[in-house]
Amino acid sequence: MSANLIVSGPFDVPFTVSPAKIKCIDTPQARLFWQKTETAAFQLKQGIYIFATRAGKGYRPVYVGKATKAFKNECFTHHKLHHYAQALSNGEKGSPVMFFIALPGKVNKIPKKVIGEVEDLMIQFAAAKNPNLRNKIGTAAADWSIKGVVRGGKGAKTKAASAFTTMMGITKSLAT
Repeated sequence: MSANLIVSGPFDVPFTVSPAKIKCIDTPQARLFWQKTETAAFQLKQGIYIFATRAGKGYRPVYVGKATKAFKNECFTHHKLHHYAQALSNGEKGSPVMFFIALPGKVNKIPKKVIGEVEDLMIQFAAAKNPNLRNKIGTAAADWSIKGVVRGGKGAKTKAASAFTTMMGITKSLAT
């Protein structure tokens, strides 16, 4: 079965501000998140979720997780809330948001193998963007590169690298 997943979000995650001026997300805020019209449809879906912060015009991934049961059961567990709290209290600027990668429409179930593969890939992308990603598994940076193709640094591509990326269908977003 092929899985043609879509990205949804960003969805604002409700938070409170402590007397020490630290953003806090707890169970009441998680309940508020699922009560919102735009997030209610994702409660029973499976897939990948990315907790991030939005500051200015950009986003910074904080934690990538997989939901093999349902997003509602996995996004805001105590363990995940601890990850979010650590990031928000360690100076992560911006407002907390959540992205979902799931099947479109009313279909909820995704094969576990697909969820695992997508999670691994998203962790790699997120770790490249944020070296302080809260995930522990799968964040090790690869110790190889192909100049002009994958993790090849800055500078002009050679004609060979350009032809190769075109032939392989490697886009800029995949190559970084």
